[in-house]
Amino acid sequence: MGELALVDSSSRVGESGLTFMETLLDENATCHLAWGAGLPPGVPAHLRTDDPARLDAAGVNTLCGMMINGGPVVISGGPLTSRSLWERCLMALPVMTVEQRAKALAKAGEARTARRALLAEVACGAVSVAEVFERSGQDLVGRTRVVQVLRAVPGYGPARVAALMAACGVEEKQRVGALNEQQRERLLRSLIS
Repeated sequence: MGELALVDSSSRVGESGLTFMETLLDENATCHLAWGAGLPPGVPAHLRTDDPARLDAAGVNTLCGMMINGGPVVISGGPLTSRSLWERCLMALPVMTVEQRAKALAKAGEARTARRALLAEVACGAVSVAEVFERSGQDLVGRTRVVQVLRAVPGYGPARVAALMAACGVEEKQRVGALNEQQRERLLRSLIS
């Protein structure tokens, strides 16, 4: 196996709901496996191809990846050749039109701008952390990471925020909308003291 990546549901790529048609981005949407050896630099240029028949004939292994998302996953094995790997790995990805992609990118940009504005309000004291927590039902606020909100508080740097979150039982990547009542209360009590 080349790679086993366990990516939680809060990855930025996964939350975007977009398919970028770029493996290095799309593979970070969810858990994924990759196996094979890829095409080493020593393989002659005339053998560097995506054609599985030519790769099999040349005895060259391919690197193949598979994204795993939702529900139970059953993995079974058997003898695999690069040809059978290739055939098993092919999957249809949803295709977005240029307009759909532009709309999705614009929506993501608007969300980033709104999140920056929220954090700026926390930083200048216009909005308290308690007020942010009260608005956790709003999509933008609920999807904001707790660490971002706490780091926006004046005097709270990375080390202090990490210690505070650990003491309050809040995971590093936890979002405001996923905080339970006890976590909110512990965080707010700690910020006051």
